[in-house]
Amino acid sequence: MRILRGSDFESGDLRDGAPTIIVNKAAADQYWPGEEAIGRRIRAAGSSPADQRPWYTVRGVIADVRQRGLRDQPRPTIYFPLNGTGERAPRAFTYVLRGPNVRAQADAVRQAV
Repeated sequence: MRILRGSDFESGDLRDGAPTIIVNKAAADQYWPGEEAIGRRIRAAGSSPADQRPWYTVRGVIADVRQRGLRDQPRPTIYFPLNGTGERAPRAFTYVLRGPNVRAQADAVRQAV
Protein backbone atom coordinates (compact mmCIF):
# COMPACT_ATOMS: atom_id res chain seq x y z
CA MET A 1 0.00 0.00 0.00
CA ARG A 2 1.48 3.26 -1.10
CA ILE A 3 1.76 6.06 1.45
CA LEU A 4 0.50 9.28 -0.11
CA ARG A 5 1.21 11.64 2.81
CA GLY A 6 2.63 11.36 6.29
CA SER A 7 4.33 8.18 7.45
CA ASP A 8 3.90 4.51 8.22
CA PHE A 9 3.61 3.11 11.74
CA GLU A 10 6.84 2.96 13.74
CA SER A 11 7.87 0.52 16.45
CA GLY A 12 7.54 3.34 19.00
CA ASP A 13 3.80 3.50 18.27
CA LEU A 14 3.42 0.05 19.80
CA ARG A 15 5.98 0.47 22.57
CA ASP A 16 4.78 3.89 23.69
CA GLY A 17 1.10 3.10 23.22
CA ALA A 18 0.73 6.19 21.03
CA PRO A 19 -2.82 6.18 19.69
CA THR A 20 -2.01 6.68 16.01
CA ILE A 21 -3.82 5.53 12.88
CA ILE A 22 -3.37 5.51 9.15
CA VAL A 23 -6.36 6.25 6.92
CA ASN A 24 -6.95 5.62 3.26
CA LYS A 25 -7.65 8.45 0.83
CA ALA A 26 -11.40 7.71 0.86
CA ALA A 27 -11.50 8.20 4.65
CA ALA A 28 -9.44 11.39 4.47
CA ASP A 29 -11.76 12.77 1.77
CA GLN A 30 -14.89 11.82 3.71
CA TYR A 31 -13.89 12.98 7.20
CA TRP A 32 -11.75 16.01 6.26
CA PRO A 33 -12.86 17.11 2.76
CA GLY A 34 -10.52 19.68 1.26
CA GLU A 35 -8.32 19.64 4.37
CA GLU A 36 -5.14 17.87 5.43
CA ALA A 37 -5.84 14.69 7.42
CA ILE A 38 -2.35 14.37 8.95
CA GLY A 39 -2.47 15.40 12.59
CA ARG A 40 -6.28 15.26 12.75
CA ARG A 41 -7.87 13.25 15.52
CA ILE A 42 -10.77 10.79 15.52
CA ARG A 43 -12.40 8.49 18.05
CA ALA A 44 -14.86 5.62 17.86
CA ALA A 45 -18.39 6.47 16.77
CA GLY A 46 -20.87 6.87 19.59
CA SER A 47 -18.15 7.76 22.07
CA SER A 48 -19.27 9.93 24.93
CA PRO A 49 -16.98 11.69 27.42
CA ALA A 50 -17.87 8.98 29.94
CA ASP A 51 -16.54 6.26 27.61
CA GLN A 52 -12.95 7.45 28.01
CA ARG A 53 -12.16 5.99 24.58
CA PRO A 54 -8.89 7.28 23.18
CA TRP A 55 -8.51 9.82 20.43
CA TYR A 56 -6.39 8.54 17.55
CA THR A 57 -4.12 10.89 15.60
CA VAL A 58 -3.74 10.38 11.85
CA ARG A 59 -0.06 9.85 11.03
CA GLY A 60 -0.44 8.78 7.39
CA VAL A 61 -2.75 8.64 4.39
CA ILE A 62 -2.46 5.68 2.01
CA ALA A 63 -3.77 5.04 -1.47
CA ASP A 64 -7.20 3.43 -1.70
CA VAL A 65 -7.45 -0.34 -2.11
CA ARG A 66 -10.47 -1.85 -3.83
CA GLN A 67 -11.21 -4.77 -1.53
CA ARG A 68 -14.63 -5.76 -2.86
CA GLY A 69 -13.98 -5.67 -6.60
CA LEU A 70 -12.91 -3.24 -9.28
CA ARG A 71 -16.42 -1.85 -9.83
CA ASP A 72 -17.01 -0.87 -6.19
CA GLN A 73 -15.74 2.46 -4.93
CA PRO A 74 -13.13 2.20 -2.15
CA ARG A 75 -14.64 2.45 1.32
CA PRO A 76 -13.19 4.70 4.01
CA THR A 77 -10.74 2.53 5.95
CA ILE A 78 -8.78 3.13 9.14
CA TYR A 79 -5.67 1.11 10.00
CA PHE A 80 -4.65 0.57 13.66
CA PRO A 81 -1.29 -0.73 14.93
CA LEU A 82 -1.88 -3.82 17.05
CA ASN A 83 0.01 -3.76 20.33
CA GLY A 84 0.03 -7.51 20.94
CA THR A 85 -2.28 -7.35 23.95
CA GLY A 86 -5.47 -6.76 21.99
CA GLU A 87 -6.12 -3.79 24.27
CA ARG A 88 -7.24 -1.52 21.44
CA ALA A 89 -7.73 -4.11 18.75
CA PRO A 90 -10.83 -3.67 16.62
CA ARG A 91 -13.49 -6.40 16.67
CA ALA A 92 -12.38 -7.65 13.26
CA PHE A 93 -9.22 -7.01 11.33
CA THR A 94 -7.27 -7.92 8.22
CA TYR A 95 -3.55 -8.51 8.13
CA VAL A 96 -1.52 -6.42 5.70
CA LEU A 97 1.83 -7.96 4.82
CA ARG A 98 4.73 -6.27 3.12
CA GLY A 99 8.17 -7.33 2.09
CA PRO A 100 10.11 -9.06 -0.65
CA ASN A 101 8.38 -12.46 -0.33
CA VAL A 102 4.78 -11.84 0.70
CA ARG A 103 3.63 -15.31 -0.36
CA ALA A 104 6.00 -16.99 2.14
CA GLN A 105 4.95 -14.53 4.83
CA ALA A 106 1.28 -15.27 4.14
CA ASP A 107 1.86 -19.00 4.57
CA ALA A 108 3.61 -18.43 7.91
CA VAL A 109 0.79 -16.16 9.11
CA ARG A 110 -1.86 -18.70 8.09
CA GLN A 111 -0.06 -21.41 10.07
CA ALA A 112 0.29 -19.18 13.14
CA VAL A 113 -3.38 -18.17 13.08
